Amino acid sequence: MNMKEIKNVLNKQSGFTLLEAIMNIFILSLIMLFLPLIFQSVNAIDKVMEVEDDFEWNLFLIGLRNELKEADHVAVVKPYLFIEKGALKIQYVQYGLVVRRQVDGSGHEIVLQNIKSLQFLKEDNHLHVQTEFLSGVEDEASFLLPLSREE
Repeated sequence: MNMKEIKNVLNKQSGFTLLEAIMNIFILSLIMLFLPLIFQSVNAIDKVMEVEDDFEWNLFLIGLRNELKEADHVAVVKPYLFIEKGALKIQYVQYGLVVRRQVDGSGHEIVLQNIKSLQFLKEDNHLHVQTEFLSGVEDEASFLLPLSREE
């Protein structure tokens, strides 16, 4: 091998051109530009959606709504919610950090957890449920009560 061939081999090295380097820096800059926005959006969504509390709250509301549909009579005597369905007397009450459901004064069915406060209010034919979770999230729901079958 002579010197000319060695020089040609050394000159055929591939590498980044200045244009390729500028394009890579530009693409990286665009990605870095949007990263704070993405993190901020994910954080905001995470704060809004307390998944466990929200999921459990919705399940509680669905169960309560179904019981209220079949109720013969509904009464609120703070802190209790009483629902009469036929011969059954169902009560809901905050018990420590949970909401407990009892049927005919017995049982201990936990229907909602991590509760700081719970309040039932009955106004005319509306039932309002207000709660505050330990996480600080406050939720409220209202139900239209069926007319009492006794009336």
